Amino acid sequence: MPPSNIEDQDRINHILAECEFLLALKPTISPSRLETDGIIFRAVCYSFVIIGESCHHLSAGYKATIPEIDWPLPYLMRNISVHSYNSVDSQILWDTIIKEVPKLQIYISQTDLV
Repeated sequence: MPPSNIEDQDRINHILAECEFLLALKPTISPSRLETDGIIFRAVCYSFVIIGESCHHLSAGYKATIPEIDWPLPYLMRNISVHSYNSVDSQILWDTIIKEVPKLQIYISQTDLV
């Protein structure tokens, strides 16, 4: 189903761009590198901020078309990155990149983007 409005389409494009970034970065990082490389850590956190904010502002109608996604979770990840930045767990970031980002990308890519 196509996005319900232009704002949804824009947000979907942002989500997909960040998924692509994180998945392209995946071969070069690890949980230990996330802990020791502040630049990579911040880039990854910022990608999750963009994904979370974009997911949060998608219309309810669009979200209803992809029930496989637990929509509050990306926003929760965003909130942790923004408000509890000193306690972000590198292993959780890594696990999310490995397990959840590919699923998010696949589900959202299956929507009809014009």
